[in-house]
Amino acid sequence: MSFLRKIFFKKKLTELDAATLFVLYITKEVEKEWPTIYKSLKDTFKENFVVEDESMATFDLVLAAIAQDLQAVKNLFPFEQAERIENWVLRLIANEDLGEYSVDEVKKYGKKFQKEVQSIESGGDPLSAIPGRLLHRWLGENIKNFKVELNGKKTGLISPILIMMVSQILMGFVGTWKRLKEEFKLVEGDSPLE
Repeated sequence: MSFLRKIFFKKKLTELDAATLFVLYITKEVEKEWPTIYKSLKDTFKENFVVEDESMATFDLVLAAIAQDLQAVKNLFPFEQAERIENWVLRLIANEDLGEYSVDEVKKYGKKFQKEVQSIESGGDPLSAIPGRLLHRWLGENIKNFKVELNGKKTGLISPILIMMVSQILMGFVGTWKRLKEEFKLVEGDSPLE
């Protein structure tokens, strides 16, 4: 009976409130975990791992984590609701000092991921799409330290070990939308998107 009660009598939460909780949760978790993440990457890759701007690196991780978990929204909610939720998230991150940058980056991460999903049959790799873009953001020109060489020639590929580490880091921040859906019935609310 408690299973049925849980399904039919979930607490209601507006999509805006859910998006707000999502953005705040990801931001706080990244800020809390960043020192450990950065230390681990520096310990593993030594002097080769040099971010261009540490405070911006934290912010870029927030954006990548937001983009990564937003991909699940398309699978968890009906199309129109998923669009509204994504628009709420974009509006919320647009309110920061770097609002235009934030929205643009989250969209670019999402497009890169979706492009790789669409080309999976011809070698597309959605699992490394967001980590690869994030590494370019973190390292800038220093990304050259992690380009794979075969027979003395650069391949243009980023070290699979580094990609796997960053994938694992991002996986630590996914699942928020799934938990919100399990816990609450998301409703449109009184503040329609314009």
